[in-house]
Amino acid sequence: MVYFLFLLIFTEGFVVLATELLAVRLMVPMVGSATDTVSVIIAAVLMPLAFGYYAGGNYRVRARKPGKRKASVRMKLLRNLVTAGFILSFGLSMIVINMLFAAFEAAGIYNRVLQTAVYAAIFIVYPVFLLGQTIPLASNFFTQKTLSQLKGRMLSFSTFGSFAGSILTTLVLMTYFGVHNTVIFTIGLLIFILFFLARKKQRIFHTMGLAIFGIAFVLNNTYAITNEGIVSDNRYATVKVLGRDNDPEHTRVLVVNNGYFAAYSDKKKPLFDYLKFIDEHYVAPIRDAKGPPKHVLVLGGGGFTVGMNDTKNDYTYVDINPDIKHISETYLLREKLTPNKHFIPEDARAYIRQNKKKYNMVVLDAYTAIKALPPSLLTREYFMDVRRALKDGSTIVMNVIACPNFGDKLSVRLDNTVRSVFPQINRTVAAPPDYSGWKDYRDKAGDCDANVIYSTTVHHADRDDLTIYTDDKNTTFMDKGKNP
Repeated sequence: MVYFLFLLIFTEGFVVLATELLAVRLMVPMVGSATDTVSVIIAAVLMPLAFGYYAGGNYRVRARKPGKRKASVRMKLLRNLVTAGFILSFGLSMIVINMLFAAFEAAGIYNRVLQTAVYAAIFIVYPVFLLGQTIPLASNFFTQKTLSQLKGRMLSFSTFGSFAGSILTTLVLMTYFGVHNTVIFTIGLLIFILFFLARKKQRIFHTMGLAIFGIAFVLNNTYAITNEGIVSDNRYATVKVLGRDNDPEHTRVLVVNNGYFAAYSDKKKPLFDYLKFIDEHYVAPIRDAKGPPKHVLVLGGGGFTVGMNDTKNDYTYVDINPDIKHISETYLLREKLTPNKHFIPEDARAYIRQNKKKYNMVVLDAYTAIKALPPSLLTREYFMDVRRALKDGSTIVMNVIACPNFGDKLSVRLDNTVRSVFPQINRTVAAPPDYSGWKDYRDKAGDCDANVIYSTTVHHADRDDLTIYTDDKNTTFMDKGKNP
């Protein structure tokens, strides 16, 4: 019995941490990964956990009123496991979350923090509160003499479970089996413990456990996920590849975390306006120019459509999702990358910080979803690292979703940040791509959902020249035509 109790406590720690990580991951396509929304999920786990410890420690079989008796500790644990498993089997389902956020849109609720808080209140808070009662309730099975010696062990086993839930969930299960199968595994752990905890007279809990596992399996099996159009759901992203019915060009769109990353057709031409702009003004000149191949760095691999028809120059694509190359070649491009294109599966910030190589052109294309803008790729320090990767006289091109008329603080402050590193950078607004006719719960179009292109040729000497013209000192007639 003692060994089983430690297994129960270990499993509680595992499931709580796995639930937190799964909730954070499942929210990324909906609300992004900024610290404000992540902190809501963390708070929705830690506070109920604390209250669960308190409530479990105060649970008594005998009620204060004479003649009334509460459920046994074993029965209380069984009920907690069943209830928590039932709620989590829905709350950790992509299908259910999609339905919830469709309801948010119908109700006009667009605030990301509010959306996350409502989701956590419905699906996370109460299950974690119930699971938090596990350690104090399990302590009732030990004698008082034994309990004083085992308090530290109980806490350590719960922490070991949390450690295993953190490492195994992210580095193994999500990476190699997908988020949906990780949910099935997590719910399965609860049901496994439930089976061992229930006695012969409590077989009803076995039936309930099987029903809960069945719900989790139906909502999260590979067939259900594929029916949603999802081709990958690892720890980094949920990826879809969409196609139009009866399209003679067989146009396909890569959707990553609900952001439109790339479009491709059998005609092998850029389809999104911002890609047409980049191809026409920056890729075509180096593709058609004479001379040795240029070195191009693309941070944010997307669908490898930047330079898709360029077989001359050398391209390095960096993307945090290691599966994106296989997904693009299999579902979007439907062909292997040409030999001049190389893929590095790494975080863009980490790569550019450690990079020693100099490039003729750097394309920043990791900002394709307004609610999933990566904060670490919007800082002055990041842009300084990008600048150091450019040869003198090289080009930087950046595509970002922002307000074309500086209608929000993000657009203004992002512009300030970029110009603090690239003072002479150009800003061009490309029309939003036409998503009409696509079968998808696409983002609601708004004034701030436009592709904004920043681009310039970088001369490193211009960082030291901050001279301005005044009525007192004006050298325009001398400066015209001089190298910066």
